[in-house]
Amino acid sequence: MSAVDVPLDAPLPDDLGSDRLRDVLRYRRWPVFSARWLLGRALVFGAVLAVLAAMSALGTAIAGAGLDAGLIAGGWLLGSMMLMAFAGPLLAGVVRYARWPLRRERVAVVLAVLVGMGIAFAVDRVGSARIEAQIEPAMAERSPAFAATAREAQALAREPWVLATNIGVLLGVYFALGGGLALSGYFREQRQWQQARQQRAVIDATQARREAELRLAVLQAQVEPHFLFNTLASIRALVRSDAARAEATLDALAAHLRATMPIAADAAVRPESTLARQLAVAESYLEVMRLRLGGRLSVHVDADSACRAQAFPPLLLITLVENAIKHGIEPKRGAGEVRIEARRDGATLVVDVLDDGVGLQPGLGGGVGLANVRAQLAASFGDAAALDVTSRPGGGCVARIRLPWREAAA
Repeated sequence: MSAVDVPLDAPLPDDLGSDRLRDVLRYRRWPVFSARWLLGRALVFGAVLAVLAAMSALGTAIAGAGLDAGLIAGGWLLGSMMLMAFAGPLLAGVVRYARWPLRRERVAVVLAVLVGMGIAFAVDRVGSARIEAQIEPAMAERSPAFAATAREAQALAREPWVLATNIGVLLGVYFALGGGLALSGYFREQRQWQQARQQRAVIDATQARREAELRLAVLQAQVEPHFLFNTLASIRALVRSDAARAEATLDALAAHLRATMPIAADAAVRPESTLARQLAVAESYLEVMRLRLGGRLSVHVDADSACRAQAFPPLLLITLVENAIKHGIEPKRGAGEVRIEARRDGATLVVDVLDDGVGLQPGLGGGVGLANVRAQLAASFGDAAALDVTSRPGGGCVARIRLPWREAAA
């Protein structure tokens, strides 16, 4: 993920901005160093620093330096602290809006924060020295005790351990207020944005897969009653003319329902089956159709045990077989054949449903059933799976499913 991929004008996802201070410091809902983040931070810091500046001004005036000196001291405190808090973040914000590549942006953001701290420190040192030069003489003149205390403080400040302590505290303050702590949020934000997008992609893919399975289940629910009613009507017609064939058709229908109904019922909760189970459904359906068509349908299935053990989504194969019968064999005069062939091609399982019927007709290949098959393949396997429907050189067509070769489902 590059820096350009992270939006700066949108609030962070809930899982990125979720910390205990988010509801109080609302600027933390926005990307670090973005315009909304800087504005919100300025309002919070400005309010706190304004109170401290007022207290400093009042204390300086009461100490004897006068109101004018108090206002100067308070104003400088407010200005220097705001510069300390925002010099680095403002420069880092300029870097972020430049939309550089991520690696370059990260280096530049860190440098911007450090440069901002350096600028704020230099300005503060120069300004503070000038203000002290204006205020301390006046306070010393009005209060000899203050002058003595100031000299003692200056002497103590020159002690090595005091000097080292002061430098450490000063660095800590500049780091905390000058954007150093915000850097941790900036680097964490980059990783969390990526995690959030990956989670969203998984959720979207899962949702798409469920929708595809639901559409396929609805299609199966629509097809099964139609097939069932037609078969029962055929059995009724055969009862008087060919009782043996009627009985065989009824037995074949019962076998098909036993094979189909558990798979259809479990399709929503068991997104995968095996090719063996799906072949059982297809073969039982084809046996019913063979009897219904008066024996003019022949069926051939070629799949070894390794292929049969492969994981295979439910309801896909039967949809292709039904299409072969409905659009290929039934409209054809005379005998017809449906073949189901499965083989391994490298890392791919290839399953073909072939017929020698009337061939592809206008609109075939883009129907609802095949569209649902393609949608489920895309949701379950992405680009690793595909469905192709093409004409056969000798007549009829072939529907070919390609899936990744995987271990058999449990």
